[in-house]
Amino acid sequence: GYESLLNILENDPMTIQPNLVKLFKCLGINKNKSIDANVLHIVMKLSKGRTLLARSLELHIVPKAILSNLLPVSLRIMYQEKKDSDDRLFGAWTNLLKNVTEWDGSFLLQAVDVVMEHSKTALETHSGMVLTHALLQRANETAATNAEFALRWNTTERAFLNLLSGM
Repeated sequence: GYESLLNILENDPMTIQPNLVKLFKCLGINKNKSIDANVLHIVMKLSKGRTLLARSLELHIVPKAILSNLLPVSLRIMYQEKKDSDDRLFGAWTNLLKNVTEWDGSFLLQAVDVVMEHSKTALETHSGMVLTHALLQRANETAATNAEFALRWNTTERAFLNLLSGM
């Protein structure tokens, strides 16, 4: 994975496409834009794997069309594994949520559901709280421009607020 990332960064036009394919395979990203959670989980068990994902997100190598699919799967693994070295990965996701405007609403809802499932873990660190705030903010912004999403978001938002009031 790292070799592929480095080849992409060196901007050798002849190697970019094959190296993107290798990098995406390492991250569990399939050709149909779905995420193989088992592959991603294996990669994210390792500190280098989490760094590889974070760096790929920071450098905007992962296409926008895949970010929505990757977010809930990545969050679930991060909360299950509960590693101390996830601040960079939380930061990468936070920056993307703040700066990328095209998010599929259903995946935002899935991501909020993951946060609610793992609320204790999701909210125990500063970086986890900042990511959760960015996620909620992006969902609110998406609801403001998409009436269909807004109906589903209102239900999820109420459930999240109820969860917080019970903590």
